[in-house]
Amino acid sequence: MSLVDLPLVRLTNPDPLFPSLFILHLNNGAENRFTLQFVHELMQALDHIDHVLDTLDSTHAERGGALVTTSSGKFYSNGLAIEAAMEQGDTFYVPYMRMLARMLTLRIPTVAAINGHAFAGGCMFALAHDYRVMRADRGWIAMNEVDLGIPLIPGMAAIVKAKITHANYLRDCLLAGHRFKSSDAVAAG
Repeated sequence: MSLVDLPLVRLTNPDPLFPSLFILHLNNGAENRFTLQFVHELMQALDHIDHVLDTLDSTHAERGGALVTTSSGKFYSNGLAIEAAMEQGDTFYVPYMRMLARMLTLRIPTVAAINGHAFAGGCMFALAHDYRVMRADRGWIAMNEVDLGIPLIPGMAAIVKAKITHANYLRDCLLAGHRFKSSDAVAAG
């Protein structure tokens, strides 16, 4: 059942018996690049999730829940629409970081079902989830900002450091922009 159906995101509930189970479909073109509109629509979906969780009866609340994010095609997310983000500056980065903070602190478990590549800001979005699952047969996850000459703002670096705790993998991720296959990503944490 569709709960929120916006141009760039769709929030569904796959089973009415579990109203706190959500699937958030990323639908911002072939690459799911983060724009200000995309971030605002993601926040609207998260607001709806909070509303549903606030209004659950005790029986449904005890069943728990989860949020799974996914997309279709070659990319889970190819990061930020970098030209627009650079031009907009804090007008873009502040809402983007707030959205990541919401994902990090959502009161139900979050799972990034990474169907394809997750680069840069898309990798950051995946890291903001509690769990990440990737296809074994295709797709990379990478913080390739170093390849683009773009520094991470402190909040982004903090997320990566919190999620990738092994020093060698952290170095490879942040300083070399290493593209991790799913098996490498599992080893990296």
